[in-house]
Amino acid sequence: MYNLDHNSNYMEYAFDSLNVIRRLTREEAKEQFLHFYNSKKEKYKCEKILDYNDLFDCLADGSYFLMNNEPRRKGKKIFFTGNAVISNKSDLLNYIKIPINEHELIVPLMIVPVNDEFSVYNLPEYIITTQEVPVFEYWTLRDCDQMIL
Repeated sequence: MYNLDHNSNYMEYAFDSLNVIRRLTREEAKEQFLHFYNSKKEKYKCEKILDYNDLFDCLADGSYFLMNNEPRRKGKKIFFTGNAVISNKSDLLNYIKIPINEHELIVPLMIVPVNDEFSVYNLPEYIITTQEVPVFEYWTLRDCDQMIL
């Protein structure tokens, strides 16, 4: 389910066993992650904490970015070395169910809705993140209207 990057000694999900719509290149993954990571810090608030069963109702879109949610730091510079994919809701939920049930969700994840009008300048209404425990943080935009960067 996850790999150890022997160059950096960081663990990351490769998403090999996940049925994906699209696998992002390393450059695309880095760009998307940094965009959503920075946006989340600046423009979102944690509205509620969810468990796995809550995700069925909270994931209201058909497809999602799924990416490692573990930024690397070198001094003050933040960078991303993980993987990112686009998958549909049911495949994503099935994929994360196994490590949750086995208490092995050890690499933080970020789940971001993708829709037909998706643009890096158009922020989604919500972002879901998890840490090393199977608790999901549901982040919503601080302003009720969808923000444009």
